[in-house]
Amino acid sequence: MRKSNSIFKFGFLGLILTLLQILPLNNTSFSQTTPEKAAELWNLRQSEIQQLYQEGNLEGALNSAQESVSLAEVAFGSGALKTISSMLLQAQIHGELDQLEEANQIY
Repeated sequence: MRKSNSIFKFGFLGLILTLLQILPLNNTSFSQTTPEKAAELWNLRQSEIQQLYQEGNLEGALNSAQESVSLAEVAFGSGALKTISSMLLQAQIHGELDQLEEANQIY
């Protein structure tokens, strides 16, 4: 019984390790993302932010807004209108969460 239990544990561990190698992990570092993919992800984030904001999930909206800024920088450049718009949206959400210092730093 003990031997089969240990084989099961190692088999399960092997399965987990294999899945970790095969499946892509969610990485919030977008520096290696192509500009085209970043633009696509940026558009998705905009919809996500709006949905979370309307649901009253400001923390979730803030997380998505922060990712949106990073994506916009990769896709459009740091001085682009979409990047600045993303930063202003992030600052607005900080303000609504009474995180005024953070909002001020962005403005």
